[in-house]
Amino acid sequence: MERVFESKVREGLQAPSANTDFDAMWLAIEREVSYRKSVPQGTLKPANSKRKLVPALVLACFMFMAVPAFAGVAMNWNYIMGFVGIDNALNNGYGQRLQQSATSAGIAMNLNGVVTDGEKLKALVSFDPNDGMDQYDAYQIGSIGIADESGNTVPASSNLYFDQKSGKLLGMIESNDILQKSEKKLTITAQQLILYNYKEIPLKTALQTGANITTGSPDYPKMHIESLTKEDDRLIVRYIVSATSPDPVRLDPHLIYGSGNGSRGELTVLPYDGEGLLIQQIFQTAEVNQNETESFRLSYLDQTETKNGKWSFTFKGDGKKASKAVYTKNLNSGEQLQEMAGIRLEKLIVSPQKITLNIEEDNSMEQYKHGVVWYNSVTLAVGDKEIQGGFDLIGSDPKRYQHAYQFESSVWYEDWSTVPMKLILGGARVTKRDTTQNWTPLKQPTELKQSLEVTVDKFLIHFTYYLDGKDLVVESWSDSPGFGGISQSMLSVNGNEVYPEMVSNGPNYTGKKVERYKGGSGFENILWNPGFYNYYDSQKNVEVKLN
Repeated sequence: MERVFESKVREGLQAPSANTDFDAMWLAIEREVSYRKSVPQGTLKPANSKRKLVPALVLACFMFMAVPAFAGVAMNWNYIMGFVGIDNALNNGYGQRLQQSATSAGIAMNLNGVVTDGEKLKALVSFDPNDGMDQYDAYQIGSIGIADESGNTVPASSNLYFDQKSGKLLGMIESNDILQKSEKKLTITAQQLILYNYKEIPLKTALQTGANITTGSPDYPKMHIESLTKEDDRLIVRYIVSATSPDPVRLDPHLIYGSGNGSRGELTVLPYDGEGLLIQQIFQTAEVNQNETESFRLSYLDQTETKNGKWSFTFKGDGKKASKAVYTKNLNSGEQLQEMAGIRLEKLIVSPQKITLNIEEDNSMEQYKHGVVWYNSVTLAVGDKEIQGGFDLIGSDPKRYQHAYQFESSVWYEDWSTVPMKLILGGARVTKRDTTQNWTPLKQPTELKQSLEVTVDKFLIHFTYYLDGKDLVVESWSDSPGFGGISQSMLSVNGNEVYPEMVSNGPNYTGKKVERYKGGSGFENILWNPGFYNYYDSQKNVEVKLN
């Protein structure tokens, strides 16, 4: 599974005007992260190696690989997101190992273990081998509910995958923690097992910029090709696909090229305010003959079969013991981190499942002048062990999200107060925007391309500008090592700030940025500014002692 990084959501930020409400602006980013964060629970996952399914919007979740210590279970739980923390809690007595089984529609479902942490309840489940189950690409439990003995209920979601070695479906059910530091009898009820296979639809129209394609699919009936661009050794395809489903990402729509399973390249679902999905796919040109773009096919998961079973499990849940094991510490360290990156460490929280570092980020325009830093590598050294983690948003209300670094813990100490701990942040990517400098005057634009070079923070940026109809088009790029590209530039026209249409770069994009300023043919007295731009700076990598 690949992650689409929160830093890329920041690229979707419409540049501010003098009257911009910056709190509302950041809230919009957080809502975008919130939407993407929900996808891992709803996005269907691959069943086996027949097709590599890479869910397009997976934010704020991490996959950790480990050898499970789940005693007596000859199953590979490695691909369950968060299993390391679950396994750690169970091994140290802060959860419940269960061996309950229920059979319906000829299929046996098992409840293998349950853990809670005050925020989430997580249950490990499995389905026994069933003839033909390995022939599907993805699986989903139709509906899941968790109820306590008083009749209080919470909805739950699930992730399932097919384990080739055991022949079982393995997965995790997750809900808000209904126990909340108490002991209660709980009942988990699951209904329907839905089976999916990929469906492929040949496109009858060749791909070209501006093309409108009727696919014949009831789920994704139309496509509009926004652009088809060749850059160096890559073919970049951006398109809008319409969808009849209220959750269009879940079925993983994408283009594939070539015979057999074909290639899907590198796929990203970009921020988009309209109906449907805006998708970018990058293919290596060695994979694609541009003269045979009719060889592209639309592919997505199609519901193949439904097993109309109903499975129920009742057990006594214990949320007390795990809640008593939580270690917290207010943090006053990290002055260097706050100064160089605008990040303040607030609190350390250690539970049997995970270690959380609550942080506060300064995303003000004043901080952007100095640089807002995103760390691609987040590591926690615990004793002599290093644990990989990442950024997360905690909570369900976008207005009250807690920003944090989180780590799935595979170690446990009865007394954490004496355990050496150090935060290691690397891969620093800096985003800057400074309207007090970096302005470049432009000659009156015409249909002929005019080119300039400017130096910003020691990076040489090339850009070309010209009129396309009534619009001003600006293309920018840089060959300077470490430069990450322009997210959104801006103009000063007769002293007024003007912004282009927002086009997200997508992750790992380092090519040419093409921006369109509407009505640019009437612009006079034009100054250009790189606006939001990104670069890598190893000098901002930092280590902070926590304990």
